[in-house]
Amino acid sequence: MKKMKRWIALIATAIMCFATLAFTACGEKDATAYTVIVTNESGTALEGVTVGICSYDETTGQKGNCLAPIATDADGKAVFEVEEGTYIVNDDTFSGGYSCKEKYVLKAYGEYTIVVVND
Repeated sequence: MKKMKRWIALIATAIMCFATLAFTACGEKDATAYTVIVTNESGTALEGVTVGICSYDETTGQKGNCLAPIATDADGKAVFEVEEGTYIVNDDTFSGGYSCKEKYVLKAYGEYTIVVVND
């Protein structure tokens, strides 16, 4: 009987561990956010570059509401946790004299790498 209780406790603990891991994996920030990774032309991630995004109407090509800019971290990442929709990288917010060569439209949650150049 003692061994049976130990086995049941062990199995219950294992089930709780797997459930916790599964729940954590489902709630990762990248799954519910737009992550912008800023790099230079050689692919090096840039820390401390301020970047922002704005809602975007692809039909008219017009920017809508813009979010407050965020500085990239050591991995060149800026994470925007907003309602899913269509956004455009707001190159008016770049710091350090950077600009984009092209337009970056963010259509779904996930990671987007953008390449910037010095003006």
